Amino acid sequence: ATLYAGLKSLPESRKRAFVALLLLTGCRAGEAERITVGDVDLVTGYLTLRDTKNGQDHRVYLSDECAEFIAPYIKGNEANQIFGRCALDGNFYDYVKQINLPKFGPHDLRKCFAITAMEIGIQYPVIKKALNHSTGDVTLAHYAQATPSQLRDCWGRVAQFYKGE
Repeated sequence: ATLYAGLKSLPESRKRAFVALLLLTGCRAGEAERITVGDVDLVTGYLTLRDTKNGQDHRVYLSDECAEFIAPYIKGNEANQIFGRCALDGNFYDYVKQINLPKFGPHDLRKCFAITAMEIGIQYPVIKKALNHSTGDVTLAHYAQATPSQLRDCWGRVAQFYKGE
C-alpha cells in the first residue's frame, strides 16, 4: 500500500503512469513500453500487449485505478505510442526513490504484483495467466483456465489492496 500511496503523491507524468501500470498489472516493462493508443480500450477496460515474451498477444483487464493513471496519456494522444522509451528515460531508480522506499527495479514491480495477488488469495492459475506465463502443465493448460472475469477480479483486487481498501 505504501508504494501505491507514494505513486499517487507524485506529480502526474508518463513515468508515474508507467510505474503504476507495472505495479497494478504485473506487465513486463519492455512489453508495456510498446503499448500503443490502439492497444487500449478504456470503454471496455482492457489493453492488449503485443509481441510478448511467450510470442502471443496478451489481454490485460484494467482496474479503475490503473485506467485512472494511464487515461491522460491515451485521450487525445496523436502519437501512436503511449510510453515508449521515454517512460524510463533517465534512471528508473532516481525516479522511484522519490517515494522513499528501498531501491527496486521494474521487474520487482512484477514480482510485487504476483506476491500481492497470492497474499490476497488469488488462485494460482489466475496469477499465472495474469502474468502471461506459458504453461507446460496439462491440467492448468486445458482444465483450470483463468476466465476473463477472474482476471479482471485479480487486477481489481490487487489495485484495491495497494490503494488500502
